[in-house]
Amino acid sequence: MVWAEATWLERLLGCAVVQTPASPAPLEVLHELWQQVAAKRKSGLEAADPDARITYAYSGGTATNTVAEIVLHFTSHAHFHRGQLASQMRLLGLQPPSAHLIGFFRL
Repeated sequence: MVWAEATWLERLLGCAVVQTPASPAPLEVLHELWQQVAAKRKSGLEAADPDARITYAYSGGTATNTVAEIVLHFTSHAHFHRGQLASQMRLLGLQPPSAHLIGFFRL
């Protein structure tokens, strides 16, 4: 999830896309990347034009979407996966943190 959001954020900012590691990354690496993504997301999106059109490459070719559409996509997609993680945690008998979408915006 961290790399997916980092990838979309890099696309929005017009930067090179972050490469996903070949094997699972240590939690320290994920945490550091998440801190960087959160800081870049805040500053980048505050300055972004929601109607600006971004052309980017993805596994199926290239596409063009507005900043608003891309933000909506990575927000809803991340929320979907947070729900999956919460479900898996409950199956393990753990109490997951809130997976409510509003929590994403409270960061």
